Amino acid sequence: MGLAVLQVPPAAHTFSICAVDPRTGEAGVAVASRCLAVGAIVPYAEVGVGAIATQAAANASFGPRGLALLKAGRSAEEVVRELVASDETVTDDTAKHVAAYRAEQLT
Repeated sequence: MGLAVLQVPPAAHTFSICAVDPRTGEAGVAVASRCLAVGAIVPYAEVGVGAIATQAAANASFGPRGLALLKAGRSAEEVVRELVASDETVTDDTAKHVAAYRAEQLT
């Protein structure tokens, strides 16, 4: 009988989801990360507007700015494009990991 112990190297992954119920208009956001207190910088939501997740290495202005853009009538896709384009720290590689989807695209 043997025993193997494997150690997983530390990673800084953050997983987020935002959703809107089209029937009720309710929006929500959830986040899971190994980073402590990530709930203070990742999830943003406003009643009647929508929800945004900025991720762990977040530009803290993305939440309030994104909600303001949604409130002004911009689509989720437009908000993502505008926020990413405004941040000089976003590289082509990091932009590949940014997404906005509508429910119709997933069914």
